[in-house]
Amino acid sequence: MPGLALWAGLPMRSAVGTSLLVIVLNTLAGFSGYAGHVDVDFALVAAVAAAAIAGSFLGSSLARRTDPNALRRAFALCVAAMAALVVVRETDVWLASARAALPGSAPQLLFALLVLDVGIAAGRLSSRAGADPLGERSFSEGAGI
Repeated sequence: MPGLALWAGLPMRSAVGTSLLVIVLNTLAGFSGYAGHVDVDFALVAAVAAAAIAGSFLGSSLARRTDPNALRRAFALCVAAMAALVVVRETDVWLASARAALPGSAPQLLFALLVLDVGIAAGRLSSRAGADPLGERSFSEGAGI
């Protein structure tokens, strides 16, 4: 949703609707893939669907009475809280992966440093040249895709 609003330039209402449509289509595709291979508790599926539909009507009603800036702040706080939870829960896995990916020999370390240097040099050259990959305007100036 933020990508649709920020980079595609969609209004927030359209971004929300588009995002929800994509979620529904992904859910239907996933369900149809599993439905033939597992026993599905259709009573539970119906209960979840009914709760989701009722929640969408309730949310729509509340959204009309709530300040859009307050909704954005609440959504941002929710996303930040979820990100913090993921970081806390997955830190040990990330650290183990990082340890496993560390160069184990001098040639591997030299190669990693060379790649890092090339990336830094490319970044400095492109910023000096004033490269603007979007043409006339950048994202910071409100340009969409």
